Amino acid sequence: NGHSCQEFARQGPEAGGILERGYGLPPGAQLGNHMFMYAGAFGVAYANGMELRHRTWPADKSPNMFEVFQIPLNWAVQSSDRGMSRKPMTSLVEPPGKALSFESGCLSLRSGYYDLRGYRQSPKYFSRGGAEEALRSTLRFRNASLVAYAERWLKAINASIGR
Repeated sequence: NGHSCQEFARQGPEAGGILERGYGLPPGAQLGNHMFMYAGAFGVAYANGMELRHRTWPADKSPNMFEVFQIPLNWAVQSSDRGMSRKPMTSLVEPPGKALSFESGCLSLRSGYYDLRGYRQSPKYFSRGGAEEALRSTLRFRNASLVAYAERWLKAINASIGR
């Protein structure tokens, strides 16, 4: 059970609170899926002036965002940590069958404590108001060899498309 973002859209300048995000991906989901879900949640939190708390799942065998990227550790919370859920949280769910759609109300939530559920895989969540630049600044590889590998891969892609 949950609510749509539209139900909690703010009417005035009030903003703030906490946005919690768990992965909720099926087993075997790849890092790219995790990155896109993180980006969507980051954009929603950024637009609303909220603190983003992102749960990790100890049983998840796919690459962990916080192991690959230098995301501030205070954002990484184990699912067993109930400290962040002491206050009642409102679950925001996607409309059924709309995993890749955009719900504009998510970018103007009333102040509160929210649990963002669903995939939210639309670039519209993080492509406004400086969110994309802020997001890029958080996604820095922990391992220098990954940076070199990514740069070689990008160079090969650009060469193949004539850039």
